[in-house]
Amino acid sequence: KGSGGLTGAAIKPLVLKMVLDIAENVNIPVIGVGGISKWKDAIEYFMAGARCVGLATAVHVKGPSIIPQILDGIKKFLVEKGYSSLDEIIGLTSRKIKEREIKGKQLITTPKVPAIDAVKCNACGLCQRACIYGAISVEDIARVDPSKCFGCGLCVTICPTKAISLDYYED
Repeated sequence: KGSGGLTGAAIKPLVLKMVLDIAENVNIPVIGVGGISKWKDAIEYFMAGARCVGLATAVHVKGPSIIPQILDGIKKFLVEKGYSSLDEIIGLTSRKIKEREIKGKQLITTPKVPAIDAVKCNACGLCQRACIYGAISVEDIARVDPSKCFGCGLCVTICPTKAISLDYYED
């Protein structure tokens, strides 16, 4: 009778939002951890406001050689995008959200329900198994129960046919 945990890609959408919220409200460095398996994941955490990131599952699964691969990817990204340092992208997401708000485009703060593309959905059931809220059922296609969905986006990340989308912004 122990306790279990959930980590890796499954929690990344939730933790990214937490990092964003925390980084905006504290004056101490925030560490992003959860679902970082490639350099793009680390960049997302930095843009959300993390000052550093931690790796666990990726190192266990892919071995320690993943660390220099991620570091090289981060360096290449910064050069390709014209940033002179990592500091320039830390918190960039928050700054972009504020710019959108100034321009009259509001960030949606209530959960949005994922949209299912019936043409792309092959009813594989991965989204249903991954949904920790029990909000997805699958028969001929996946269907989302809005009363149970929290808009975490896990179903979007796991769908092999990219049949699920989730918009966080209103235009």
